[in-house]
Amino acid sequence: MINNYNDLSGSQIANVIYIIIVIALIAFGFSRKEMPVKLILKYTIIWIAIILFVIVLYSFRYEFGDVKNRVSTELFPSKAVIKNHEQIIIAISADGHFYINLKVNNKNIRFMIDTGASETVIDKKIAKDIGIDFGNIYYDKIFKTANGQVRGASINIDEIDVSGMKFYNVEASITESDLSVPLLGMSFLKRFYKYEFYREKLILTL
Repeated sequence: MINNYNDLSGSQIANVIYIIIVIALIAFGFSRKEMPVKLILKYTIIWIAIILFVIVLYSFRYEFGDVKNRVSTELFPSKAVIKNHEQIIIAISADGHFYINLKVNNKNIRFMIDTGASETVIDKKIAKDIGIDFGNIYYDKIFKTANGQVRGASINIDEIDVSGMKFYNVEASITESDLSVPLLGMSFLKRFYKYEFYREKLILTL
């Protein structure tokens, strides 16, 4: 058991010494006021409890941050949570799909994430909103939809901002038909090292 003391780092030993000094100063301060011993002990214990409570809060600061992020994703499923600057976490919505609020060329747009779609697809209205020049597009592909075939045009989106995490020159397509919600497909998701589904969350990892 003696070896456990050897495992303490210099900073840990310094913290222990600091706490002991603080407790000693508190006890000394009360004793100078000629208080009864029981009252001194009472106030000393209260201050020790306060110090320990602060230490516990500080020790679990990262865990409390995770709790905050978890609550945020549950209340606002479309709001992406960034973890350690390398993961994007999206909660499942009530309809069983994953939605995400993105800033596309500085315009706020809500996408549905579709891992089965090879491309990121927007319609002409959204394309106009984000500043796509229709004079330079060419409908070079065909999409098969539930309502039949529609033409699509290849474009590059200058910037997609996910809660401050930015991606540039993202391949996408404009479809001639109107979309109830644009699709965020593999042309964007391939920017990530992996994606995985875990406990009703979609986790994108760089």
